[in-house]
Amino acid sequence: LILSSGDLQRISNAFHLGWKPLQGDEKTVISSVMTTIGLGDIRQALEKTLEERFPERKFDIDLPPSSYPIVLAGKFASKPEVTSLDYDPARGSFNASLLVQSTGQKKDFTAEISGKLFKLIEVPVLSGNLRAGSIIKESDITYVTMRDGDVGQNTLLDAAELTGQTPRRGV
Repeated sequence: LILSSGDLQRISNAFHLGWKPLQGDEKTVISSVMTTIGLGDIRQALEKTLEERFPERKFDIDLPPSSYPIVLAGKFASKPEVTSLDYDPARGSFNASLLVQSTGQKKDFTAEISGKLFKLIEVPVLSGNLRAGSIIKESDITYVTMRDGDVGQNTLLDAAELTGQTPRRGV
């Protein structure tokens, strides 16, 4: 933050300090060491913990905007660690404690965050256009990742069920 002599004079007047600049071009620089922990760092820490706890599952993490960024006064490690994670599969919600280690004289910082987890699944889809009557081969199939709740009841999840089939009309 850079304050000009005019800014400093207004502050002095507002607080009745009686300060006056010696010269008209005086400036004061106010700085502070800050550490910002952004959404990417928080997401990365959560994903690492989720992979360790649920290696067979993948999740999409939804954090409310009030969870990030975390701005800390002082020097801290830029990467947070998840120290605890409580997951409620019925609601799809989680609560986690993040630890950000201090690199200076300050104490480590702990933040509590909460959000939603959406289970992700791989859905087979055609990788390109096919004409009516064409036989679907394994090479015609690719996968897209979708939230489990966004997949319809009649959606095929096994690529083997598509292989050997023929579309009724061009797709």
